[in-house]
Amino acid sequence: MSMNVIKNTNMTPPQTEAVFHKDGPMMVLAGPGSGKTFVLTQRIHKLISDYKVDPGNILVVTFTRAAALEMKARYLKLSKEASTTVSFGTFHSVFFKILKLAYGYRAEQIVRDDARYGFLKELLKAKQVVMEDEKEFIGGLLSEISLVKSEMMNLEHYYSTSLDAELFRSIYRAYVAWMNENHLIDFDDMQSLCFELFKERKDILGAWRKRYQYILIDEFQDICRVQYEVVRMLAAPLNNLFIVGDDDQSIYHFRGARPEIMLGFEKDYPNCKKVLLDVNFRCDANVVDASLLLIGKNKTRFDKKIRAHRPAKNPVLVRTFATEDKQYEHVAACLRKQMEAQEKETPVESIMGKDKEQFVKDINKNVQPVHDVVYFKGQSDGVEVECAFQFTDEFHENVLGFCNNIYNSEGGTHITGFKTQFTTIINSDARELGILKEKDANFTGAAVRSG
Repeated sequence: MSMNVIKNTNMTPPQTEAVFHKDGPMMVLAGPGSGKTFVLTQRIHKLISDYKVDPGNILVVTFTRAAALEMKARYLKLSKEASTTVSFGTFHSVFFKILKLAYGYRAEQIVRDDARYGFLKELLKAKQVVMEDEKEFIGGLLSEISLVKSEMMNLEHYYSTSLDAELFRSIYRAYVAWMNENHLIDFDDMQSLCFELFKERKDILGAWRKRYQYILIDEFQDICRVQYEVVRMLAAPLNNLFIVGDDDQSIYHFRGARPEIMLGFEKDYPNCKKVLLDVNFRCDANVVDASLLLIGKNKTRFDKKIRAHRPAKNPVLVRTFATEDKQYEHVAACLRKQMEAQEKETPVESIMGKDKEQFVKDINKNVQPVHDVVYFKGQSDGVEVECAFQFTDEFHENVLGFCNNIYNSEGGTHITGFKTQFTTIINSDARELGILKEKDANFTGAAVRSG
C-alpha cells in the first residue's frame, strides 16, 4: 500500500531519490517552494511503512514549534494515523527532554525573557552604561551572550560589538552567576549542557543513540556549532542523518546560525549523498530566474540550477523606498489594487454591528485554506494596524478563532489586546508577511481577503 502511495504522488526524480533513501547520511538542498516538507513527511512514511523502522526510533527536528506541529500534522494526515511515536520537536525541546531525564530540570527553571531583560537593565544601570535605545541595546547584548554560548567560544577571545571587551566579560560573568544562583537555564544552556552531558556520560549518550537511530533535520542552514556537535554525537556511529536546507536562505548569522556547517557537511561525512530539489513549484519562471541571477553573485554557496514549474507570467519589478513606512504603504496599496481588480468585495466591509456567526461564516467561506492572503486593518490600544498574512489549512482554525475573538457584538470590534493576540497568532501559526503600518490612534476593524 505504501509503495502505491509513494508512486501516485508524481514526485520529481530528486524527490524520489530523497524519499527512498534509507541508511547513511544524506543532504537535501531544498530551495523555497521545492516541496521539502512533502519530502520529509514522505520519507518518514517510507521508513516506517516499507523499511519497517520503528517509529519510536525516528527523530525529526525543526527550528520552530509551529513548524514541528505542522510537520507532525501533515505526517499524521499522510499516514492516516491518530497518533505516532515519531518524535517531532525543536532542538530546544529535544535537548530539554534529555536534560529533564538526566538532571531533573523543570519547565519553571527556564528563564523568562522579561527576567533576563530586567536583570541586565539593572546591571547596566549600576555600571552607568548609557543606552540610546534601551530595548535595542539590551536585545543586542543578549544576542552576543547567546552567540558566545552557542559557538562555545572562549570568553577571553570574544570582543563585543556593544561594549568595551572587559566590561562585556564582566557583564557576561555576572549574568551566568545570576542564572546559577537562581537555578535557571536559558535556551543556550540547554544546548551546552547536552553537549557536556554526552561528552561525560557515554552511557547516557548510548541510550539516546539507541533511541534515535534515524535523525531528520529541517532548515539545516540555521544550525549553530553546539547544536551540530550534539547531533553528530547522537547520530554516530550509524550516521543515519538526513539534513534538509538551503544555504542561500541563512539569515540568522547574528544569533549563531552557521551556514558554513552545511557547506562543510560532505567533508564531515565523505559518504554523504547529495540531492538538489531542482523544481520551484511556488513562483513563475521570471521570479525564479531573477532570484538565481541575484543570489548567484554570492561566491560561498552550493551552485544550484533551479527551474520553475510555472511558466513566466509578469516581469519582476524592483523598487526602492526612502523609508520602511513607504515600503509598507506601497505593499498595502498593491493589495488593495489587486483586490479591486479581482472584484473580491466580501468581506471588504466594516464588521461593526455585523452578526457574529455570519461574520465567521463569511471568513470561512471567502478565505481559502492554502494560498489566501488575509488583510486586516484596525485600531487597538492606541495603535493603528494594517497587516497581511498567508496561512495554510492547518492554521485555518486558529485564524477563525482570532476573527471570533476580535468581534464584539455590542457595537463593534474594539477589544483590549488586539495587537498582542494578532502578533501571537502570526508568529506562532501563520506565515508572516509583515506589519504594514503602525501609528497612534481604538480599534475599528475590517477584514479583507486577497486571493
